Amino acid sequence: MRHEGRELPNASLSIFTRAELRVIRVIFSAILSEGQCTKRLDEIAALASASRSTVRNSIKEAIYHGILERRERRFGNAVSEPNVLTVPGITSDRYHDAA
Repeated sequence: MRHEGRELPNASLSIFTRAELRVIRVIFSAILSEGQCTKRLDEIAALASASRSTVRNSIKEAIYHGILERRERRFGNAVSEPNVLTVPGITSDRYHDAA
């Protein structure tokens, strides 16, 4: 899998199942086009043909292994905005500058 012109190490990818890899591809596609992924779990699940629990587990594993970072957007008792997923060390400005 490519990210910002480089391959992610195969060792990083070997921790994921096929369904989880589809989830990671959907997230990276959003990050490459928008600089971050703000899709809701249901939307990612539909695009990756995976379950919500697979999406949650994929994101959790990717964060644990340093492949993704998550910023939560919670608003007390109100409905929260979707989390923001990014690649560690890469700002969204770098994606838009390259385009």
